[in-house]
Amino acid sequence: MTLNVSVQTDAPSLTTSQIQTSKEVPTKLVRININQFKGDPEGIKLYTDLEDYKTFVGVLASLGPAVYHLNYLYGKSSVNVENQLFLVLMKCRIYKTKNSRYMLL
Repeated sequence: MTLNVSVQTDAPSLTTSQIQTSKEVPTKLVRININQFKGDPEGIKLYTDLEDYKTFVGVLASLGPAVYHLNYLYGKSSVNVENQLFLVLMKCRIYKTKNSRYMLL
């Protein structure tokens, strides 16, 4: 069985050379760090699901002093410990949001 469909429009047909494409706008990277959220509990909650900066500091303190003496596989990290934790919590929050139906919590 063959189905032939034709669509007729009043718009003129354009060739590839007549179609103008816009230049891609470069994405501006925005660097965020935990210090930007010290006085912003709503931001902390949004990005990490923690209540506020004080809770974030408590979680960091619960990791103990060894967190400041980690050995990295590819050399020293250029990101400080506080921002590494912030990044991990942000990633966990994104995973939890995207996959909430699979979470047991």
